[in-house]
Amino acid sequence: MQLPAISVILSGLLLIGTSLGDTQSPISERAICSGQKCDSSPNSIPASGKPANSPSPLVKDKGINCAFLLENDSVDCTGLHRKTCDLVGWLHAGCKMVAIWQSKCAKSSGAEAKKCCDDAERLPFGGGVYYTGYLRACAPQYQIKRFDRPDFIDRPCSADYRCGLDMNKRLCDMRDWEKAGCQQRAKCDAKIKDVSELPQCCKEWSKKPQTAMANTTAQDKSQLPKAALVNDGWDIRPIENPATAPWNKKVSQSDLKRMTEGFVPETMEDKWLCYSDLADAQGTVVVHLCRSWSRAEQITFKLEPVDTVPGVVARITEITWETQSGESDLGEEEAKENAIMTCNDILDCTLEMDEVC
Repeated sequence: MQLPAISVILSGLLLIGTSLGDTQSPISERAICSGQKCDSSPNSIPASGKPANSPSPLVKDKGINCAFLLENDSVDCTGLHRKTCDLVGWLHAGCKMVAIWQSKCAKSSGAEAKKCCDDAERLPFGGGVYYTGYLRACAPQYQIKRFDRPDFIDRPCSADYRCGLDMNKRLCDMRDWEKAGCQQRAKCDAKIKDVSELPQCCKEWSKKPQTAMANTTAQDKSQLPKAALVNDGWDIRPIENPATAPWNKKVSQSDLKRMTEGFVPETMEDKWLCYSDLADAQGTVVVHLCRSWSRAEQITFKLEPVDTVPGVVARITEITWETQSGESDLGEEEAKENAIMTCNDILDCTLEMDEVC
């Protein structure tokens, strides 16, 4: 059994400088093995398993051990670095698609080829090079686009939408939105007289699921790339080594609006993804500044409402940033400067630089 070109995931990881973090873990050693080791297993996937007319480059000294990966229905990420878990999850999904690829997807082209590979009830989250590698393995004839994300198969409202122990937060969030859609559709079917009234009725739900980027996706959707319409597709990687400091930064009404609406990248040159969470019971909003290519969160800050200062509707009360080792660490002052510059440059805010005493 061969999974053509799935090992290009590894080359993609190297190209963007992503580290697996714990590649010496047993599951990593067995899932991503050397050519000789993989050759010793009759069901392994050699790196030379290249389909006809595939333009994808290969990592010749690596192979994917599908026999090992498919011993279980899902990947157990206990003890694994998050990046390794993401990668092995996509390899596991790719192995499952081999039979479908050989019998069906290889005969498709263009968008139909992508749909064929995505036509599964559940695919892992991780995006980026992981999903790129998966698509190249499943449909090498498909020309991958920058904002390609998985298009999940339609699920009937009678399906199970509970959050299982093997489901991560992003997938659970998506299931919550799907369940909410089913519940609202049932109300609409009993209420409306004509199907033309359905779009408006679906917007009138009393309570929406509380998930990331809810404010951001509430913008004018005609201005957003398709990927931005599904918040889970971005799969943001949270700050791993946080440092937090208090801040007292005044925010105007116009800047507050820009910060909460955020910015979704549309081109290769757009280096930032900015979004906000829904406000909590006290009206506090958290704004996230993330690198668009790596989906890595760099800075977050809290906005709290203010009603006692003319022209000021909120204050930034706290900032959190990703710490680095040695001289590459931002530090509090530079983290605040970066947050101000990013908001001004990307969101067109008018924040003033802090005075340094």
